[in-house]
Amino acid sequence: MKEDTKVRIPEEYVNAFNEFLTMKVEKREEFISALRKTRIELTSSRIANTIASKIQVPAKKLQNIIEMFLSLYAFIETNRISVSEVVDDLKKSAEEIGITAKESDWNSFQKHLGELVTNKDESFGLINKALQLYSEYQNLFLDARILTDLRPIFKSNLSKQTRFKKSRNLFSIR
Repeated sequence: MKEDTKVRIPEEYVNAFNEFLTMKVEKREEFISALRKTRIELTSSRIANTIASKIQVPAKKLQNIIEMFLSLYAFIETNRISVSEVVDDLKKSAEEIGITAKESDWNSFQKHLGELVTNKDESFGLINKALQLYSEYQNLFLDARILTDLRPIFKSNLSKQTRFKKSRNLFSIR
């Protein structure tokens, strides 16, 4: 890796990066539009599940793309660098790992990345703010479910009324 390259594509985001970079422009725009209309969630999987049906892309692929963009957003915010600098570095990093794309793909990628990260009051800006507030506490509560297991206990003669009922509640915190 060259020393002047600030942004690298982490191994876990290579597929997501390549997927978004080679995605048709119309599909990227659908993604951005759907993301703007989606209510803020605190997990990438929930956001992906909400958007997947709207733009006909598998939720798992979208989840990886969303996580990649959240990471890029945090990097840009933390280091206060421009989108064009990030894209230039991403080009170099992509070439080094064998990802190739047309110049038009890079230009539209820069435009879409800019749309996603420059407006702090939309999509990733709000999600990032929510995640920062949410993660300020030591113990995070994300979700809970109460599962109730009801089991009737019958006598040998099934035509008669049940004699006992067993009930068990399970509280699951994630």
